[in-house]
Amino acid sequence: MPSVVPVVRTIDFSSVALMKRARATEGNAEDFGAAESNLREAIRIAPAYADAHNNLGIALMLQGKEGSLQAFQKTLELAPDSPDALINVANARLASGRIDEAISLYQR
Repeated sequence: MPSVVPVVRTIDFSSVALMKRARATEGNAEDFGAAESNLREAIRIAPAYADAHNNLGIALMLQGKEGSLQAFQKTLELAPDSPDALINVANARLASGRIDEAISLYQR
């Protein structure tokens, strides 16, 4: 279940539709580019939406693009106790050879 993060400004109905569209495309392996685009737009509209940052990191990673670790770290900044973000940051650090840091995160 997605976390609920208060957003300071009002989100209009088009923003809500955009976030739903981002969620709908993020699971389609052939459409990670569209998911990335939709998630970036969702983040532009609601920068405190932690799940969008986490899902952007996944979309970037699955496309082999740079920036996934930064997206996961932003998720941790917004939702420090998010198990998904902790695991994703740990996996990214493990993949880059930062084993001790990854182990520390896995143990949290």
